[in-house]
Amino acid sequence: MKNFMNKSKWHNLNSENIFEISSTSRNGLSADEANQRLHKNGKNVLSSAKKESNLILFLKQINHPLIYILLLSTFLTLSMGMITDAIAIAGIILVNSIIGFAQEVKANSAMDALTKIVSYKAKVIRDGTKKEIDATEVVEGDIVLLESGDKVPADLRLFECQSLKVDESMLTGESLPVEKSTSNLAEETLLADRKNMAFSGSYVTYGRAQGVVIATGMNTEIGAIAHLLENAGREKTPLAIQLEKVGKSISVKIMLFSVLFFVVAYFRDYGIVNALLLAITLSVAAIPEGLPTIVSIVLSVAAKRMAKRRAIVRKLEAVETLGCASVICTDKTGTLTKNEMQVLKIEGSDHLELIRAGILCNEATLEHGDPTEIALLSFAEKNGLSTEDVRSKWKRISFIPFESHQQWMASLHFNNKYVAYIKGAPEKIALFCKLDIDILKPQINALATDGLRVLAFARADWPAIENPSFSAISYENISSSEIEWKFLGLQAMMDPPRPEAIDAVAKCQSAGIEIKMITGDHPQTAAAIGKQLSIGLSVITGKELAKASDSEISKWSKEKSIFARVAPENKLAIVKALQESGEVVAMTGDGVNDAPALKQADIGISMGITGTAVAQQASDIVLMDDNFATIKAAVEEGRRAYDNIVKSMIFLLPTNLGEALILLFSILFFPKIGNEILVPISTVQILWVNMVASITLGLTLAFEDKEPDVMLRPPRQRNTNIINRSVLIRTFYVAIIMAFFGIALFLYEFYQAQSTGIDFKIALQEAQTMTANTIVLFQIFYLLECRSIRFSFWNPNLGINKAIPIGIFSLIILQLAFTYLPSLQNIFHTTDLSWQSQIKCIFIAFIIIPIVSLEKWFGQNYHHTKSKLIEKINELKKIKDDPEKLARGVGVGFFWGVSPLWGLQIIAAVFTAKIIRGNILLAAAMTAISNPITNLPLYTFCYIIGNWIIGGTADTYNLDNLIHLETWKNLGPHFIYSITIGTIVVGLLGGVVCYYLTKFLLTRSKNKNL
Repeated sequence: MKNFMNKSKWHNLNSENIFEISSTSRNGLSADEANQRLHKNGKNVLSSAKKESNLILFLKQINHPLIYILLLSTFLTLSMGMITDAIAIAGIILVNSIIGFAQEVKANSAMDALTKIVSYKAKVIRDGTKKEIDATEVVEGDIVLLESGDKVPADLRLFECQSLKVDESMLTGESLPVEKSTSNLAEETLLADRKNMAFSGSYVTYGRAQGVVIATGMNTEIGAIAHLLENAGREKTPLAIQLEKVGKSISVKIMLFSVLFFVVAYFRDYGIVNALLLAITLSVAAIPEGLPTIVSIVLSVAAKRMAKRRAIVRKLEAVETLGCASVICTDKTGTLTKNEMQVLKIEGSDHLELIRAGILCNEATLEHGDPTEIALLSFAEKNGLSTEDVRSKWKRISFIPFESHQQWMASLHFNNKYVAYIKGAPEKIALFCKLDIDILKPQINALATDGLRVLAFARADWPAIENPSFSAISYENISSSEIEWKFLGLQAMMDPPRPEAIDAVAKCQSAGIEIKMITGDHPQTAAAIGKQLSIGLSVITGKELAKASDSEISKWSKEKSIFARVAPENKLAIVKALQESGEVVAMTGDGVNDAPALKQADIGISMGITGTAVAQQASDIVLMDDNFATIKAAVEEGRRAYDNIVKSMIFLLPTNLGEALILLFSILFFPKIGNEILVPISTVQILWVNMVASITLGLTLAFEDKEPDVMLRPPRQRNTNIINRSVLIRTFYVAIIMAFFGIALFLYEFYQAQSTGIDFKIALQEAQTMTANTIVLFQIFYLLECRSIRFSFWNPNLGINKAIPIGIFSLIILQLAFTYLPSLQNIFHTTDLSWQSQIKCIFIAFIIIPIVSLEKWFGQNYHHTKSKLIEKINELKKIKDDPEKLARGVGVGFFWGVSPLWGLQIIAAVFTAKIIRGNILLAAAMTAISNPITNLPLYTFCYIIGNWIIGGTADTYNLDNLIHLETWKNLGPHFIYSITIGTIVVGLLGGVVCYYLTKFLLTRSKNKNL
């Protein structure tokens, strides 16, 4: 057999050359030749990518920096004979690995779905006989027969066609079936325009044909997509990148600090074993073991919520990634549109007759046929004309089928008289009606500009059937001079946008998400849909993309919103260009041609109803209602999931840092009592707090409701740190508070117990138990403040989270068991606590609530206070414009500056100036300035004036007594009365003088300027 030529050349051949190049004939291959080719080239199937074994998938879960440290800690504790500690640490590793493995089991199976595409029967000619064989046995050179309803088994070069139409939307994105022919085409003809080819996986909707198989299996156009899909990269999600970055950063710091602590402990004479134990304890304390688990749980909960909103999540990471998508690249057909043709406009003098013509001159039924013809029937039904009734009354006598070269179809009917109808391209029907096409052009062009496909209709009264030449409608008599065609009008149709898609696109755009339409459809049609959806008007075609450089593609991908007539590789190039420019890309689609781009995108979204199995398996999310509006709901859930992950981190990290600070302080400063190490909390207790308490409480944050502004924020940048400034600030100050009170409580309880003569170990256990309980209680109270990053937990906007009380109650039960259950006491080295001790722990832990609430209040009001301050400063710049207001501010400021109220002075000045509508900022500034200047020298004067007013002598008290405040307690009530009265009088008089003097100077200055 000759080697087949490059498949991109087949459409350029004359049909008579096909058989020679493919070494076949119209009688097909012989059975022996077919078997030889099948043995040489393999079956007509698509190869599957090699899958990783379950063991490899499980081991991948351990490939994490934080897990490395835990594994090292497990090994070291085991080698030191600390079996319980080693088992506890290993248990944490196992739990995290199982959760990660469960998610990896949902591995991508797109190649399996591609294989299913060719698992059907095919009709071929072999040894001159028609045979039906399994499509997997079709070989290159086979002659394949196609009929309406068939699925094309391989790539074919057609050599015979009878009104053939093929639905290639799943491959090219073209919304309408493509009319096929056998004539050769130019070599540069794009895939979607190769009308003499039929491609594997497409469907025949009309007519019949014969073709030579020129490619099978992975050599087909679907096979090319399979190669793209197999080789398409999967970018790491922004969340995965950030968590990996956080994990590496934390791991490096933990290792460095652990080594440093080991050295410090060793030089403090702890010995190698104890120093190593302390280093291990520190590493275990600092690692947020529960973080991977909580992230998985948050994403799982979000995935369940999305399922309720008709979006099925196949990969958990997709939940959060969709929340930060900055660009959605969407297919048109079936995604933004309904994927069904609809008649939208009709123009004619007799609408009833025009609609009836659409029913009769039609080969389809409401359930089956060409989409254009089905649209005519559906429109008739919507307007009260029953297809069944009309066709039963007007019996068809004969018809001429639609042919692409003639561009019209005609039919003859009888109902007491003979009537013929014809429909087709307007310019062709105008010729039959002897109508000047220029008269129709304004109407046609207006409809075409809106992306509508226009069909023209005409009617003719047919001559008596007794005339043999008119007994049936034919190519010969249809143009006879005896036939007078009457032009009925136009019917214009298109695949319209979904109404809900229009609203969804608008909402995504308001959330800062760009929408880009990438379709295989005609540019004019794409532009019309883009206009209706407010996506854009300018269109770039696949032909332009194919010739463009990488820099041009990168530029267009950012600037343009509509890409038409694109091939699979074009879609892939656009997605990659957007990703390289820093965008987080979501790609929607339903066809096989969308699969590579779906996989390459940060988030692939396929359709659940009209979507192919290939697209669904290559995607991360499947929309079960094929509704673009569901994407908006999914974005909303994704943003909520990210917020809840941040809340979980804000909750977890302070505990780990606080425990590390407690250990750091103890290593650096605690004494070593004999051979015993004084540590506020042991390794196994740290594991308990980190894993059990953190996950029990942290899990509840997964159920938090969305923030009010979730769909008003711009998309999060790909490189945005998940541990941002606010997270760091909250982490550090909460950790310091927790560490401070934990250390103070431990030292107090330990030495209190020691002072009563209790044994060292018993005293240590009691103090450690109280420390562990206090940290857990800190977490319970702190959890309430983690429900929102900005608002305190009592804010009514937060709504109700039913998981919070369940989580707190569960943890309290576990903590009571940790403290009082003998079996757990033996494992975790705890001891019974009195109710007074528990109350003490609760009281200390509650301190975190007012502190965090105050920080949130300051954060909320910072920008407001800053803007007010700027506003007041701007007022000062216009000081000459309002002498009255400014003078009051100076007077108030001087009055309170004289006052001995110290810390209350500025507050009082601001409050007073606000009441009398003076300048608040100036009053505060004058108070701050005048206080140190006027108070000390005026104290004696104020005292003398006051003493004179209430009666008495001023000889006893000199300036030295007034400056040294520690002597005031010896001065007696007479002095207090005197200086208070004197200050008020001096302040009032001085304030009045300052007021009038300032007003006089400002007014004079203003008049001079005028």
